[in-house]
Amino acid sequence: MIVRKNLLPAGFLLVLTAVLLALFALPAMAQEPTMDEVNAVARKLNCPTCQGLNLEDCRTQTCAQWRDQIRDFLAQGMSEQEILDWYAARYGDEVLQEPPRRGVGLLVWVLPVLAIVTGTVWLITL
Repeated sequence: MIVRKNLLPAGFLLVLTAVLLALFALPAMAQEPTMDEVNAVARKLNCPTCQGLNLEDCRTQTCAQWRDQIRDFLAQGMSEQEILDWYAARYGDEVLQEPPRRGVGLLVWVLPVLAIVTGTVWLITL
């Protein structure tokens, strides 16, 4: 006759060990964001102190801190769009390299096309 009393604690310990290993191994397996991933987001943001530079190209201390913050956000699992939205909500749409396609920012996208179409029609009618 097989005694099952001895198998139950051994099976329980095996399952418990597997669960604990999985819990501790998952954070270790998570990879830090690469500089390419950080720069992909950084090039879509303007430097808050320098005119005409994006965050990727600027070497000020503020931009270095923002790039570190982007790295932290990526490590937390935030998407690129979530990070851009966070910065726009905190610092305003001026921080974005591309103006948003809503509100007044929509005019930046529509007016050049409208000007080209109007100019073309005007030239054709001459």
